[in-house]
Amino acid sequence: MGFLQNLFKQKSKQTQVIIPEHVKEREQQAEDKVRISVKQGLGKFKVNGIFAPKGTTLILGKVLSGQLRPGMKTSVNEKEIIITEVSLAYKKVEQLLSNQEGSILLDKFSARIEIGDILEFKQQEK
Repeated sequence: MGFLQNLFKQKSKQTQVIIPEHVKEREQQAEDKVRISVKQGLGKFKVNGIFAPKGTTLILGKVLSGQLRPGMKTSVNEKEIIITEVSLAYKKVEQLLSNQEGSILLDKFSARIEIGDILEFKQQEK
């Protein structure tokens, strides 16, 4: 059983949330800010949630464009981060494609990421 399956064994109740217009506008402004530095982007990921269990960081979100795979990297405030695992519906997969919502797992990550940030990943050079 994978890490994410163990983390999310219990089924959570889904509730509908109505988001006020002023919050949507603030969210759009947050998307426009640029704190991520990458020259060639192969996958853009919008952060919707962040969890940090036992020395790892789990980031929930949506792939806005491209794809995400383990081994892809980005730089946040001059700190490099590398994806170690991607999951779709709490199951480990090889990649997340554009418009899919899922999660990425990062090991030993210390840079500051906030909900609403857009991370732009590129393939790690070999």
